[in-house]
Amino acid sequence: MRWMLCMALILLCLSGCRMLFGDASTSCDSDMVSIVRLVPPEGAEIQEERCSTGINPTQNIRFTIVPDQLQAVQDSVSITDWQENPPDPHGFEAEAASMTSYLYGQYGDGIVYIEMLIDTSSPERYTVYYSGSSVD
Repeated sequence: MRWMLCMALILLCLSGCRMLFGDASTSCDSDMVSIVRLVPPEGAEIQEERCSTGINPTQNIRFTIVPDQLQAVQDSVSITDWQENPPDPHGFEAEAASMTSYLYGQYGDGIVYIEMLIDTSSPERYTVYYSGSSVD
């Protein structure tokens, strides 16, 4: 009897956490994520994408582009202050540590907070790291 009660309590806790913090396997097409969702340009190669809903719906995506797509990617976000090789690219310190050149920018308006790191080390393909969260 205690064992069944304990299992029921664990399942209840897991269910509550999923409702509160979101499901890590949430579809990135979810309406909850749409406010911060970045859609890569045509021809981009998505390497990884994770989305979550809950208190702060979030999208994290990494994809590659050809250099000709750089301006379109930059124009697709609200970031206006792009920095070349800043010493502390908040949120992407580990990724930037291995790059020889990169662009970094962030934007927050009280509703959304986004960060983007673009590895420009290779002249053939750039790697884009994006994180967007609704902070409303």
